Amino acid sequence: MLDDDAVTDVEGDAEMLARAAGYDLDEQPDAKALCLRLVGAVPTYAPMRLEAVLVTVEGKARVFVRKGTPAPRARWLALHEVGEWHYARIGYGGEDVEERCNLLASCLTAPRRVYRALVARYGSAHASIAKALATTQSVAVLRGGEVMGTPTMLVRATGSIVRGEPFVWPDLDVRRAKA
Repeated sequence: MLDDDAVTDVEGDAEMLARAAGYDLDEQPDAKALCLRLVGAVPTYAPMRLEAVLVTVEGKARVFVRKGTPAPRARWLALHEVGEWHYARIGYGGEDVEERCNLLASCLTAPRRVYRALVARYGSAHASIAKALATTQSVAVLRGGEVMGTPTMLVRATGSIVRGEPFVWPDLDVRRAKA
């Protein structure tokens, strides 16, 4: 799990990348355009086993997303690969790089100011926020914890993700039973 300093660093990375791609911090970047402006090519759907991958083709970075991936997930995956590109470019190889790429994708999918404006409009209705952002409800829920500080836990079969202010969560078995 990323600590508060790492979350702050990744938020800063996302803002820097959005600005470098020509976006204002009050707008949600278009994933295809951002990918094109930073990486040099729009994400491409391809038949493959992995959900998404960043590869070099003829000396150029390319992002591929598995064909058939729903658009909200595909956008987030493409932005995750932008994170892979960014951290490789700056030489960051910490053991938390995947978590950082996940968070960076969420920060670009739902920028802090955009998310706050949507909370002012929809309150805590994560489904409405997700729809407005054209993203998954998981991203909307987790960004709520990151942006608003609300203790948040997304319980998944592959492991829980915790965001927001410190909170003493119940035992994992209790969480699973309630989920």
